[in-house]
Amino acid sequence: MRLRSVLFKKELLRKVMSGEKTVTRRLLKCNRCEDLKKVKWLGYEGSWLAYDGNNKEISPFFKGLPAYMVGDVLICREAWRTERFYDGSSPRNIKIDDGPVFVWYELDGETCLIGPDGREDRNDLGLVPGFTGRVRSSLHMPYWAARTRLKIISLNIERLSKITEEDAIKEGVSLGDHLTYRDAFISLWNEINGHRKCANTEDDPWVWRIEFERLQDDGK
Repeated sequence: MRLRSVLFKKELLRKVMSGEKTVTRRLLKCNRCEDLKKVKWLGYEGSWLAYDGNNKEISPFFKGLPAYMVGDVLICREAWRTERFYDGSSPRNIKIDDGPVFVWYELDGETCLIGPDGREDRNDLGLVPGFTGRVRSSLHMPYWAARTRLKIISLNIERLSKITEEDAIKEGVSLGDHLTYRDAFISLWNEINGHRKCANTEDDPWVWRIEFERLQDDGK
């Protein structure tokens, strides 16, 4: 089992936490992705085979290990606060082994006291002037402060265009002004990834399709 960090837009993180989002797609990063035409999963070896347009194997397919594997745990990072005492400290220097630390989550205001023996809900506390510290970026949230952990239970590599209406619903998108959830997903994908090279839906990029389940605080 590996721990991997993952970021979601606020509205999608809410869907993850409520159980409405159980699938995510992430852009595939590999060697010669522009030549990739076919991918095959060798389950018995725990590896992937990739082929170009001439049906020749692309090897190595990945630079090192694949970015995701079944059984990996995704750590959802989000905007957060801790005690004002730590405002001058970088996240790496905040250690719960030195004593329990209060954490506030910007998404919904939930408050926890986290120590080496676990976490205690302290939603009765709220933001405390003079005690609650500054808002911190989700990019710098340490794993111990994360409250949402997801275990990968299914994994595939496919073209973005392969997404179905059923799977778009599992992606947790809101219908909004769109006629179908698939259209809503495509619009959201372009909003998030359209600026990246060869990532627009018109490019029909290869993506990881990741299905997950949320773990409880005890890791089960």
